[in-house]
Amino acid sequence: MLASEQQFWTLEQVASLLAERFGVHYCPRHLRRILHGMGMCHYKPQPVDYRRSERAEEQLQQRLQATFDALLLQQIPLEAVAIGLADETGTYLQANTARLWSFQKKAKRRVNTEKVKQNTFGFYALQGHSLALEIATSSEEEMLRVLPLIRQAHSEYRAIVLLWDNLPAHKTGAVERLARRLQIYLVNNLPYAPDLNPIEKLWKQLKYRISQKGWIANKSELEQIIFFEFDLLVNKMNWAASWVQQVLMPALPQNFTISFCNR
Repeated sequence: MLASEQQFWTLEQVASLLAERFGVHYCPRHLRRILHGMGMCHYKPQPVDYRRSERAEEQLQQRLQATFDALLLQQIPLEAVAIGLADETGTYLQANTARLWSFQKKAKRRVNTEKVKQNTFGFYALQGHSLALEIATSSEEEMLRVLPLIRQAHSEYRAIVLLWDNLPAHKTGAVERLARRLQIYLVNNLPYAPDLNPIEKLWKQLKYRISQKGWIANKSELEQIIFFEFDLLVNKMNWAASWVQQVLMPALPQNFTISFCNR
């Protein structure tokens, strides 16, 4: 009945509807049990930008497929290609995203609220070597510095496929020319579709872990925490499992198998 009329409901809206149509009233606790029993789910819906293309996933597959086809035309086997997801993030000395246990009700925690920010560039490797790099800003100059470092970390690979977003610094002529010289094939994600780059999930978890730390004295300590947690996350958790199956694998040549791993 409810799902046929609209997709999302607040508890108050459901209670009002039941009272209006059937003259019944439930306390919030009892109503939650009834809704769970009906198979309804209670969660925070993931927001999607209204400007996002309805074919964004398919269009990204096409971009990836064109890139892999270009590599094969150059007789570069895909086993010799590093594949990674890249993005930048800014992290402050304190974040308040983690729920913690305490014997004291509504206790407050002393944190460092100085406006100190650490900018980090991450390369989350599906095949190759993941790495995190400190950057000053998300500028063309910094991208020109970062790309050779990624290439250096993958010297045993003949080419690199790098997926990132449409930041202006990612699309300048100088950056694209350098990428070509380094045999780095840049694939730009679709606009307004950050969900199609799984490194976003990794950044979210990274900030959650920083929130658990409490007091962080300075930028140097923050940087150490970021690099340490990044290495743990890329090596112990597979943030891209569903993305590989739904987006990447359909873009690869038919009957082609490859082992995706982080090292």
